[in-house]
Amino acid sequence: MVKYDYSAIPYFDNHTHELDYDRTGYTPEELSISFLHGFRDMPAAAGNGEDWISAGQAQDLRNLGVVKTMVCMMAKRFGCAPNLDAVTEYRNSLTLSGQEEYAKVLYREAGIIGCMIDSGFPMGDLRTRFPCRTFRLFRMDPVLTELKRQCQSYAELKKTFLDRVCEAVGEGYAGIKCHIGEIHTLQVRYVTEYEAEKAYASAILGDPKASELVYFAIFCEMMKLCGEKDIPIHIHTGCTGGSGNGRIGELNPLLMAEFLNDREFQKTKIVFLHGSYPDIRNAALMTHMFPNIWMDLSWVSPWTSMDYENILQAVLGVAVHSRVLLGTGQHGIPEMSWMAAHLARRSLEHIMEGLSAQGIISEEQAYETAEQLLVGNARRLYHFPEEEER
Repeated sequence: MVKYDYSAIPYFDNHTHELDYDRTGYTPEELSISFLHGFRDMPAAAGNGEDWISAGQAQDLRNLGVVKTMVCMMAKRFGCAPNLDAVTEYRNSLTLSGQEEYAKVLYREAGIIGCMIDSGFPMGDLRTRFPCRTFRLFRMDPVLTELKRQCQSYAELKKTFLDRVCEAVGEGYAGIKCHIGEIHTLQVRYVTEYEAEKAYASAILGDPKASELVYFAIFCEMMKLCGEKDIPIHIHTGCTGGSGNGRIGELNPLLMAEFLNDREFQKTKIVFLHGSYPDIRNAALMTHMFPNIWMDLSWVSPWTSMDYENILQAVLGVAVHSRVLLGTGQHGIPEMSWMAAHLARRSLEHIMEGLSAQGIISEEQAYETAEQLLVGNARRLYHFPEEEER
């Protein structure tokens, strides 16, 4: 009987934000709040930046499933007591000069060979350095917002924006990121240049319907351009805690199905970020329905750590295995990618062994699927062969 070694498969993190390498330590509350994607219950004092959390919310955060998983996994690694205070104290002893060397150790241990960075910092900025191969997402929405303040007509906006996208691709950006669902809706429709030009004056004054028409028109043009250049568009979907508040009903990926019936728009690869959680099965179904749809399971792992295996098996039940990507949505601390890589391998091995034992798939097919999700699909999407990983 062949025994495949899932632990040896590299891991690609398909969605991460910057790591704070200069940070030398955290309090237990600060470490746990890194996993909060919801409202903070104490408003910031005037001019003091972000809202903060009360003692009651700090206690609640210790009881997030993902925080408990982090404490459990890191305590085993450190050999310390399995509680947040002990884990925080131990990790702080390892980051006295910052988190960079600590991150290198965790990435090497977890076999993380690459990542896609979602960052507002420009290409080449040292704050986007990682201990692995890196790719970058170009953020569409801030650029479009700024250009609307400068351009006097839709025609000028269209040309200037598409030129900027071409420049970004030339600079090395490997994908485009947008929040079309939160800003408007995933129920996109084709908008002509005539309609957009007619709506433009009202759009720059803030009229919601006119703004939607202009956004949809630009999105359609960007779809065409990215199809020509083979650059994927990463669309934020689902409700990752605080994201999309008030517009959650507009984030279901099935809303995009009618728009994608146009074969012209099937030439462009679309990645639904965060698995459209909690509409995870709908995103999986979209990969089955359309040949250009991919789904990414960042945030789902590690945030849903206690349910991750069930979610992953549900995805594999209907999704095209060669168009599923894994990731984290990591920000600030490197434990998130470390956890996600270990959780993904462990969950895939358990799922695949069970399916193989039932005779649903062979051991060879099971290992192939695991390799695709962990790294192979990212290699295909971003065009980097195995020998170029390091």
